[in-house]
Amino acid sequence: MTIQYVISAFSAAAAVIFIFYEAVKFISVLCGLTISNLFKEKDVKDIGGLVKQAQKIQAKMAEIQEELADKTVESSAGGGMVTVVANGRQEIVSIKIEREVVDPNDLDMLQDLILAAVNDALKKSQQMMQEEMAQVAGGFKIPGLL
Repeated sequence: MTIQYVISAFSAAAAVIFIFYEAVKFISVLCGLTISNLFKEKDVKDIGGLVKQAQKIQAKMAEIQEELADKTVESSAGGGMVTVVANGRQEIVSIKIEREVVDPNDLDMLQDLILAAVNDALKKSQQMMQEEMAQVAGGFKIPGLL
């Protein structure tokens, strides 16, 4: 192997590490965090430590996302006439509509109740997700995550 190949390989590895570091910085800015919030100084003594710490965060976030799929929130509108259940992935799991609220002559009211219950359930689901993800970031809020 010639020195040019070694230099090329080293340059490629350095470029990958630089891109990874810049991506972490970019994500931390979007989340309102600093690199020191994400990584403990003592854990980042070298690039290997940085990669290990990033892998820990990634694994923890994946674990939380899996757990959130099983957690649900419920919202209702019209005094419980329309009930919506959403999971932590912001998916609507179920919608329950009481017979009494179904009036063929007033579909607008039913549509409004469904819309209100769905929006509230999704909002609650997002709040639940942010609270769970904040644990990964040491209690910091992570706006706009997922």
